[in-house]
Amino acid sequence: MPRRQRMPYPRWRTSQIIVVALAAAPFLFLIWAIIASKRADAVLTERVATTFLDVDCEVTEVALRALTRIETIDGRKRTVSGGHDPIIEYEYVVAGRVYRSRRFSPAARTLGEAEAQAFLSRYDEGTRHRCRYDPSNPALAFIAP
Repeated sequence: MPRRQRMPYPRWRTSQIIVVALAAAPFLFLIWAIIASKRADAVLTERVATTFLDVDCEVTEVALRALTRIETIDGRKRTVSGGHDPIIEYEYVVAGRVYRSRRFSPAARTLGEAEAQAFLSRYDEGTRHRCRYDPSNPALAFIAP
């Protein structure tokens, strides 16, 4: 019985390779950006825990901002909720200088409405809390949960 001859795989033309690479590039960049962001968040979180110093701070403003975006659905523009951003402004004093900050987490976070409300319920204007600041850059601080 004669042996079946294998057909060689067709070679891709250079133009096909370029098209596939251009189509895949945005997705690869997105994956890289997500991984890099997670790593940067982890590094900053570790740095806050190990090198930042404690300082008393006073809450000066508490608010909740709804994050929205406009989408076109069936030819009509609609405003769609994109989560909620808790706003906690506080001030603290380092070496006699007053600083103000709104940072509450080293990692970027967008919360759902219920989660944001629960988070904000721990802070009232005029209350004092513990914050952590960077001794090499006192303007960089986070309110401790």
